[in-house]
Amino acid sequence: MKSFIALLFLIFYCNTIVNAQSKVFGLDGVDIQTIESETVDIDKEFYQANDMLFLDEKVVITDKSNEPAVLVFSKNSAKKFRYVTSYGKPGRGPGDFEDPWEVFKNPNNDSRYYVYDAINRRIAVYTKDSELLENSYISVKGVNFFTSIFKKDDAFYAAGITPECQVLVFDSDGEKLDCLGDQPSLNLTTKVSIASEAQRWHSYAAMNQVENKVALFYRHAIRARLIETDGTKLNEIVDEKFGVPFTEVINGNAAPTNADMRAFISVTSNNEYIYALYSGRISNGPSSSLGIYVMKYDWDLNLLDVYKLDHSSINIHVDEDGNLYSIEYEPESKIRLLLLE
Repeated sequence: MKSFIALLFLIFYCNTIVNAQSKVFGLDGVDIQTIESETVDIDKEFYQANDMLFLDEKVVITDKSNEPAVLVFSKNSAKKFRYVTSYGKPGRGPGDFEDPWEVFKNPNNDSRYYVYDAINRRIAVYTKDSELLENSYISVKGVNFFTSIFKKDDAFYAAGITPECQVLVFDSDGEKLDCLGDQPSLNLTTKVSIASEAQRWHSYAAMNQVENKVALFYRHAIRARLIETDGTKLNEIVDEKFGVPFTEVINGNAAPTNADMRAFISVTSNNEYIYALYSGRISNGPSSSLGIYVMKYDWDLNLLDVYKLDHSSINIHVDEDGNLYSIEYEPESKIRLLLLE
């Protein structure tokens, strides 16, 4: 009898977990538009595209599970990219990458762009013709992991997992200039390490350099925050049930519970809108890093539209013309143009 009751409890528990993982949270009462997409015609195979940068009439794509690790294409049209060059083998020498994560530029200076290597903990500097400036590597100091980096004037602004603050500001020598925005509270009764607390507040960011604003969207909580580039908080959206990451304390560290929220997966923007890739599922498997919803905000964090994609996405990017692209993750990595109009 006891074995039968235990079996019933196990079935009930498994069904509860499965139902929780299949449900999308945070979208109740929201009008959702289903949109289609078209696969971009690309004449060079890549394995697992991770990030994209639109640079004049070129597109730079990091392919962190491949060699070469960075591919450059000419943008013949919104739906056609043509191969130009590629570079980067695994390693720690000049031009090598272990984990090319983020590719970005200075919007006020199109003569160069940057590739952040998360494992080598450095930022490589390239000319717009993809020539490495070997003497211009920027070392990343501290126990930080960046998912969003921006170049503004002579400083770098970085968000992701940044202990002690929300946005780390550093110079071209990697030296800290400022630390913007306090970490929200995890509402714990036990003190935990600063590094583990920062991991629970893992964020993705967008920057508006015209209005001097930074928008932060959180991976483990349905929450978004808008700050000025001096750290002043302007607005914050906090979900009543899922606005704080599900967290337990293990050996003095903040750790995820078995039912962990995956909220925002990626953020991109222009000076008009912010687009945030959203999952809204409770999961701890590989699919937890994928989203099928895109939330469109203005720069006051007003939600304007919600789109449902026709594929699973790992990242989204908007180009200079306002076209929105998605990196499809499975069943194979593709670049897709989202048909918003």
